[in-house]
Amino acid sequence: MRRKVRERCLIDPMVEHYQGKQLLSAPALLKSLDCHTLTVKDLEFSAPFRVVAWRDSQCDALLSWFDTHFRGGCDQPVSFTTGPVPNLDDQTHWKQTAFYLEDGVSLRTGDAIEGVIHC
Repeated sequence: MRRKVRERCLIDPMVEHYQGKQLLSAPALLKSLDCHTLTVKDLEFSAPFRVVAWRDSQCDALLSWFDTHFRGGCDQPVSFTTGPVPNLDDQTHWKQTAFYLEDGVSLRTGDAIEGVIHC
């Protein structure tokens, strides 16, 4: 059973709530989109990323989420994140998406993971 779950995680990203304490690095911005001007073509992109471990640990997945900023047309700017926060009760209903790695990576503080994501 455990093997089947692992195989499924490698095929399909897992959408779930994760806690901030599970993060191994600061986030990397992949793409900034302006909802007032974006086109469907803007949603297809490639973006390089680089994250640096801030502690020794095993990295089993890359986690993604989005932040939203409402500025124009609002009485006051409003922002929120769908990212992991310390208290699960404070998270939005959008959750986060984990892209599991076939083989986990042992990281030491200061080690980097680099790559390019294609959306």
